[in-house]
Amino acid sequence: MAAHDRPAFRRSLAIEGWSTDSTWGYDEVFECYWAELRGPSGGHRIGPEGLLVTLGALSGAVARVVGCAQDEAYLALTA
Repeated sequence: MAAHDRPAFRRSLAIEGWSTDSTWGYDEVFECYWAELRGPSGGHRIGPEGLLVTLGALSGAVARVVGCAQDEAYLALTA
């Protein structure tokens, strides 16, 4: 399947210290990944305008926001 044929989706994101209302997904218009992290002191959006075109790039961005190792963020995204 070509990247431009990939449909949009939204999934839950369970990561320690953040709300179970946190989500991540794929934006078919921008053809990239995004995440919305919700925590006890507010939220953080990693939007499609960042043009994160790989899951590895998204896991790196999530890890920086959350303050965890990138492999932990990757596992949370793929769980």
